[in-house]
Amino acid sequence: RAEELASDLGASLLEDFDTLLADPSIDGVSLCVPNDLHPSLTISLLESGKSVLCEKPIALSLSEAEAMVEAGDKSGAGWMVGHVVRYWPDYAKTRDLVLGGDMGSIQTFTARRLVPLLNAVQGEEGWRHAADRSGGAVLDLMIHDIDFVLWVFGMPDRVVGRGVKSHTGAFDHVFGLLEYDNGPIVEIESSFMMSGNPVVMDFRANGEKGSIEFSFVESDFSMHDIHSDETENGSRPAHESLTLYRWGQPKEVLCVQPEDPISLIFDRELRHFVDCVRSGDVTKFPTPWESVDALRVALAVRESCETGRVVEV
Repeated sequence: RAEELASDLGASLLEDFDTLLADPSIDGVSLCVPNDLHPSLTISLLESGKSVLCEKPIALSLSEAEAMVEAGDKSGAGWMVGHVVRYWPDYAKTRDLVLGGDMGSIQTFTARRLVPLLNAVQGEEGWRHAADRSGGAVLDLMIHDIDFVLWVFGMPDRVVGRGVKSHTGAFDHVFGLLEYDNGPIVEIESSFMMSGNPVVMDFRANGEKGSIEFSFVESDFSMHDIHSDETENGSRPAHESLTLYRWGQPKEVLCVQPEDPISLIFDRELRHFVDCVRSGDVTKFPTPWESVDALRVALAVRESCETGRVVEV
């Protein structure tokens, strides 16, 4: 597969990781490997002076994540973690509305991210079947929405988690409740355990001045061998993906889902990384400490699932 991709792109194919580390012509690396490999490979790349776009989650433990941040600080190389929903127009627009005060004080925020990943991906690529490699749905999937919530509302004061373990031994269908002393009630549901090909991604925010709703049409999803059903001719009508509601007023359509939105947001994320690398200015990279905070909250949700207790963050 690597040879075919290199040929299609006119790129060079490196035989091993050490060759990559030693190549001075390589300025930045997009690291898309199983979650348990993020710390060691990221640290090696940073120590070689290369910028890194590391897939989320930053790591599977706080000690590993903090070691990665320390390595980045010592090397002086810029790096970032791929929390890709920040590059999704609907999410960014929602953040702007909330922080701009257009919706007043936000009272509740609910989100769902449900996929059949454990059923769809098997064999060598099925590393998410190993709990010690993926961290389960909390660290690999829910962390998308945790990062977004922290991006908008900041760190919660405490969390409650409840979940179901799959055959992997990990909590792979999880409900997380994030509580703020001075903020909204946040509920997030995440699952790797769906059957068939449903892909559910949505959120709702209720504020004093209005409600906003995001919904994703699954016909545009094709990743990890999950191919959602299409219409007979393979097309779909335009979908109003982000809508603002105010009492007594017509609904306001804020975003319409483009074709292939998943590719769009990854393209934006990668372009941002490349722009940061080319600028030579490490201050342009998103701070990795935000990714450490997202991991801290995800681990607290998992701890609550294990103990049945409320966990202070």
